[in-house]
Amino acid sequence: MPSTTSWTRPQPTDVILYSYLWRHEAARGEESGRKDRPCLVLAATETRAGLVVITAPITTKHHEPEQLVVLPPRVAQHLGLEPGCGVVCNDLNRFIWVGVDVRPTPDGTPFYGQIPGKLYEQIMLRVLANRVRETDRG
Repeated sequence: MPSTTSWTRPQPTDVILYSYLWRHEAARGEESGRKDRPCLVLAATETRAGLVVITAPITTKHHEPEQLVVLPPRVAQHLGLEPGCGVVCNDLNRFIWVGVDVRPTPDGTPFYGQIPGKLYEQIMLRVLANRVRETDRG
């Protein structure tokens, strides 16, 4: 695995590979995500503890379709993701960058690419309307 110290710091609109821990898994006491999945970086804020990153998972399977913003086919294709996948807007993770759960993609970085700004704004409006508490991953 390549050195994580050379990875570019994430920005909102970036899609990264991350071992996501769903809120219901954390509520059962689980501490590690079961699957590495693409996640949208919603925020990256510098703090005394380091760069705090908030992510939302991207999935093709979700039980609450009203909480899923489906990625347009061209965006999914650009990112190398399956058609029909979307960003879950009512489940978030927060962690200090880099964190042990960030994974490299085939190019050796955790980055798939970025989504368009207008799509990011649409997702953020939905996330903010939900007032979801993030699962703190440290």
